[in-house]
Amino acid sequence: MKYLLTALGLSLLSFTATHAAARDISVGVENIDYQPFYSYDGKNYTGVMKDLFDAFAKKHKHTAKYEPLPPSRLFDDHIKGKFNAKMPDHPNWSAEEKKKSKLVYSDPIVLAKEAVLVLKEKIGTLTPEQVAVVGTVKGFTPFALLDLIKSKKVKIEENANLEGLVSQTLKGRNNGAYMEETVAKNVLKKLGKTGNELVIYDKLPVDEHPFLISFQEKDKELLKEFNAFLKTEEAKTILGSLRAR
Repeated sequence: MKYLLTALGLSLLSFTATHAAARDISVGVENIDYQPFYSYDGKNYTGVMKDLFDAFAKKHKHTAKYEPLPPSRLFDDHIKGKFNAKMPDHPNWSAEEKKKSKLVYSDPIVLAKEAVLVLKEKIGTLTPEQVAVVGTVKGFTPFALLDLIKSKKVKIEENANLEGLVSQTLKGRNNGAYMEETVAKNVLKKLGKTGNELVIYDKLPVDEHPFLISFQEKDKELLKEFNAFLKTEEAKTILGSLRAR
């Protein structure tokens, strides 16, 4: 019996050493409509990213609490350690500000394709030099255009939200909108359009990058659990639903 109890104790110690205890997880998220990936309407946070993290939390008996904030403030608060995790995130986002932070990143979750979107009817006649003013959402960095911005070939105009950005592009108040392709289709449909009015202008650089989740370094066990969850069929099914949204 003594040896049985000892073996059982060692087994329990091994389990707790490799599994984070059930806990409350504060997750910083952006307070914008970025469907189908994520969305905040002023009351509810929804989208595939939330579905994924909810399923992860449920599997490990964690409780996830989402904290919607403007993108720029969200970066600041996460770097200061106010959240266990930020979703989504990427090492290149606000890289300078993150240099002194201790963040660790998940495996890639889903691929996003961000580019300058222009009016469909202008494809074929529009030259790169004519795309001089590009709109983006405040707090977003148009990575694909950084060299053009630095050389002053492109000027950026910030908008408070995606609906305003798309509306301005439709009205010709800017030469294009820098945003994610699938998100643009959803915003257009929300505005009563077909979803095909804006298309990628491939004569300017396109940025394809994965969405990740960043965790505080002290929460490495959560990171390990989440990365393991990403390999499950449940996670693959949730992410596969992006095609239908």
